Amino acid sequence: MDYLRKKYRILLISVILVVGIVISTIIYFGLRDVDDMYHEYAAQSIMDIKKSYLKDTVNNIISGIKQKNDDQVEYYQHISEDIISILDNHYQLDEEGFLNFAQQYMQQEIKKADFTFFIIERQTQKLLYLNIPNIDTLDIIDAQFANDLDEKMPVYIKKVYGQYSIIAGVDQTTIDNQVKNLLYHEIHSFKFADDAYVWVNEVINYEGGDNYAIRRIHPNLKDSEGIYLSTNMTDIKGTLPYYTELEGVKQYGELFFQYYFKKLDSDIISEKITFAKLYKNYNWIIAMGVHLDDIQEYVDATSKDKNTQVSMLIFIISSVIIALILIALLAIHFLERWYYNKSSKSLIEETQKDPLTKMYNRRAAYKYLNISWSNYRSIGVNSTIMMMDIDNFKNVNDSCGHNVGDKVLIELADKLNSHIRSNDFLCRWGGEEFLLICNGLKKQDVEAFTSKLLSAVENMNFECEEIKKFNITISIGVSEFYPEDDQFSMAINRADLALYQAKARGKNRCVVMEDGQETCDLVNTN
Repeated sequence: MDYLRKKYRILLISVILVVGIVISTIIYFGLRDVDDMYHEYAAQSIMDIKKSYLKDTVNNIISGIKQKNDDQVEYYQHISEDIISILDNHYQLDEEGFLNFAQQYMQQEIKKADFTFFIIERQTQKLLYLNIPNIDTLDIIDAQFANDLDEKMPVYIKKVYGQYSIIAGVDQTTIDNQVKNLLYHEIHSFKFADDAYVWVNEVINYEGGDNYAIRRIHPNLKDSEGIYLSTNMTDIKGTLPYYTELEGVKQYGELFFQYYFKKLDSDIISEKITFAKLYKNYNWIIAMGVHLDDIQEYVDATSKDKNTQVSMLIFIISSVIIALILIALLAIHFLERWYYNKSSKSLIEETQKDPLTKMYNRRAAYKYLNISWSNYRSIGVNSTIMMMDIDNFKNVNDSCGHNVGDKVLIELADKLNSHIRSNDFLCRWGGEEFLLICNGLKKQDVEAFTSKLLSAVENMNFECEEIKKFNITISIGVSEFYPEDDQFSMAINRADLALYQAKARGKNRCVVMEDGQETCDLVNTN
């Protein structure tokens, strides 16, 4: 056997030497012609980076439009609720003067200018008062029109006050105008390197020609905002950038294209590459461009020490060959020992189990969370995430020592494990924190389930010489996956926040987070 091993090692070393010599020869001859290839590759790599930079920025802006729209809807929803609250209070105090108050209130409140507002006499369906922004004619406005607005307006509230019906809401046009205004100021505030900036053109006529679009936002040409554009406009080289842009977004929705334009805050004209994407809801072409005259300078600067680098590379290759021989010999020795001495069970214990409590560790939890997250996204099976932390655990360590603290962790893990379902997943998240994942746990069962855990833990008894007998309690934060979550860590963060609230509210309790709000504060009363 030793003779065969020696022959095997000699053969391995010979193969490494031959491969090393072949590789060195190929590299030596290949590097003689690598300069042009390097320049081309470097230039293309920089171009790819610039393209990714442009595309990501534009896509982030477009993604932010929906968030801004949702923020505006939420903002106006709060205002509409305030309106109804004020009207409720006045109606309770003065029913007879309610109509006059409601009319004066909406006329005098400047902040209500964006609101569509109706007062309707319920018996006759007569319009007693109306305010409708963004409509030129009121000839077609009647009570039926007002009652049908709930399907057309993102913000809509209807309330009955005796003989009157009150309708308040905000239409999509008003919200769009607010979002566009926010985008205008946001884009003007952007600061990018390399004289880059974002601009917006609004398409009026997708057939092109004169006056096909309006320049809405342009930080480099602020004075030109609002002018009409033509697809017949050319750059200094005679190309038609606006025509190229329009045809590209019509066909593909987005495109990269190149043309010549002056730099930001400068009269210097150079070639630039632009990424443009159509946001159809506004008929906006949102674009970002960056100049290309710095690419060759960068490539030349990185090529100055090429010859020295090539010599160093050959030296490194020779050193690597020698190192490979040594590594191969060591690898053979240690791999043989590892192969025969390690088993799959011990490997799992080492990588996925907590050595103290014998529970799963955070690494195993991440794998399980990935599976639960995948099931939620694919088949809709949600998981209840519970973050648990021992209350005042530092006092146990300080008063009784870490040996007792370790015993508390071990027995707590056993206790929790004995009170959860067979398909639940429990792990030690870190320190005195434990994470429990309950797949398919119904919302109505969360209170009973967490109360059972709180009681079971509180009834545990411990003792040490310093403080004799003592008990522990835990606090629990609960959340689950949301449809808008990008990754499972967002549910973990919510559970962590709920745990923080449970601590802040007196500990030995559970706080449940649902739709971003604290919906349940369960206190252990046992």
